[in-house]
Amino acid sequence: MKEREMLVYNKRVPRLSFAQKLDAMIKAIDDVVKWTLGEFLCHLFELTNDNGTDIHRSPKHAAMMSQFLQR
Repeated sequence: MKEREMLVYNKRVPRLSFAQKLDAMIKAIDDVVKWTLGEFLCHLFELTNDNGTDIHRSPKHAAMMSQFLQR
């Protein structure tokens, strides 16, 4: 088998537009987790839970929030 035939070529997935990305996120928030946009944002920025203890977020969450707040 030729070297070129051994390589696996993946089809390139077209990039989504900003509108398509927003629609996908809103659909996931509504259909998958059954939250309103307000509930999502509240949980996204929440620092403590109902009993007052700190909520520890993933490093990815912390990095994305930090990047957003620096804009």
